[in-house]
Amino acid sequence: MKKVALKMQKMNAVALVNFARGVHSALTVNVAIYATPPITLVALLALIDGLDEAQQNMLTGGTAATVIRNQKRKLLEVALLELSYYVNGIAKGDEAIIHLAGMVAGARGPRRYDSLTTPYDLIAESPLVGAIKLRWKGPHNVKNYAVEHCPDPITGTQWENGTYNSGANAVLEGFDTGKKYWLRVRALGSEGIKSDWSDPICQLVS
Repeated sequence: MKKVALKMQKMNAVALVNFARGVHSALTVNVAIYATPPITLVALLALIDGLDEAQQNMLTGGTAATVIRNQKRKLLEVALLELSYYVNGIAKGDEAIIHLAGMVAGARGPRRYDSLTTPYDLIAESPLVGAIKLRWKGPHNVKNYAVEHCPDPITGTQWENGTYNSGANAVLEGFDTGKKYWLRVRALGSEGIKSDWSDPICQLVS
């Protein structure tokens, strides 16, 4: 069955912007097929423009501009990754439907696995003001981990993207001191495979 192949790691920032604009255009034209994307087209366009502007600012901005550009790139990559999962769900292996999203399908080949183990043994601490350090254990065949957080108490609707990390650990910043936050992790594999979310844990921020 065909799946989206983003191959974003092979694109420089300019190429990524151009690819993302193509995706945005295709989703706009084919809104009848892709009616409820997880990222709104307005939000996607804002991320594209943000990276485009940050890339141009690197011409005169020095090291600080490079850091900002990399941050903007990561945000766009995360959005495109989420969109690829959505496209796979709609296309159900139909390469033509994948192309209608402005994306391409990967070469056919054997799948190494069909599921991922849920991350476990989460441990959190707050070693720095406004920050939470998180580590966990997970499957060996993971490509990335997604971390989410929400304020205490859990309502089910306040989860926010924290970070994406290739290792089984993360440091999240920008929390309010003296408040409790819940955190959870899931593993991301090839071909859009995702594990279940881990059991959430709570941490008081110093």
